[in-house]
Amino acid sequence: MTPTFASMLLFPTLEHHRIYVGPYGRAVAPAELQIPSLPVYQLDGLEIGWRHFTEEDFTDTLTEDSDIGDWEPAGSESPVSIRLYLDDDGTVALDQLQLGSKFLGVSVRRPLGDMFDLSVLGGQWESTVVAVDTGRFQLRTIVPSELTLLGFSNTDFDDDTKLKYYISAGSGVGGEVLGRVLGPLGVYGRIIGKARTFNRHQGGVENQVRHELHAEAEAGLAAFGRQQAFWLSGWGELTSQYETRDAAGKNGIDRQYAAWGIRFNARLHPAEPAALRDRDDDGEEDGPIQL
Repeated sequence: MTPTFASMLLFPTLEHHRIYVGPYGRAVAPAELQIPSLPVYQLDGLEIGWRHFTEEDFTDTLTEDSDIGDWEPAGSESPVSIRLYLDDDGTVALDQLQLGSKFLGVSVRRPLGDMFDLSVLGGQWESTVVAVDTGRFQLRTIVPSELTLLGFSNTDFDDDTKLKYYISAGSGVGGEVLGRVLGPLGVYGRIIGKARTFNRHQGGVENQVRHELHAEAEAGLAAFGRQQAFWLSGWGELTSQYETRDAAGKNGIDRQYAAWGIRFNARLHPAEPAALRDRDDDGEEDGPIQL
């Protein structure tokens, strides 16, 4: 990509880190939750997360006649997140821990029955199918995916602490938008839906099959610099599990987990080359834009 065309984009490069932190609330039930009556004003937990997008995740197809960049990436992101909350005794407890990649992942989701989960051959990732950068807005379509050919887990159905092996698969669809609206001020939005099936093998016992549906949404207000963006957002998510716990199986939802909260987000790009930093959108010499 030449300096002139790069200056037309919202950010000089696609490589970036996203870091977020904020308070959140949660609710879990062994049946359907009463969503309208959830105490969304109660934020008694803390969430911290990080995601990394590399330049190799995207293939630039910007041409000399284009003012819009289209990418078809073959890569993924590597999410890390942790959620801690205060239990009924006022003690800090682990809600969720996620360390993910395409090839190896560690997960703890105690409210959803996953006391410990290690995926060895496979894991979870998000791929960007198409990304569009108009210079004011950057949009991308997202495909969250999961494929584990060999994993080991311990769930709340176990009478012992031994790990049992499993296979799982899942996929979904979503989108994300980040853009300027007025000067350095802008907006952020994200929505995701995903389905997952988990088949867990135990010697001498009926296989445990779990089906899971997950949906999340986030929206906020952003402020931009040349190499970074910051936004404050509200978010919510809902996970529903359908499980066959015996030979006859069970109908309907066996468990639901809802979470909601506020996030302070930072999107940080690497330092841009001097040739890009000293040009404005018209190709003239200019200093870096400060937030």
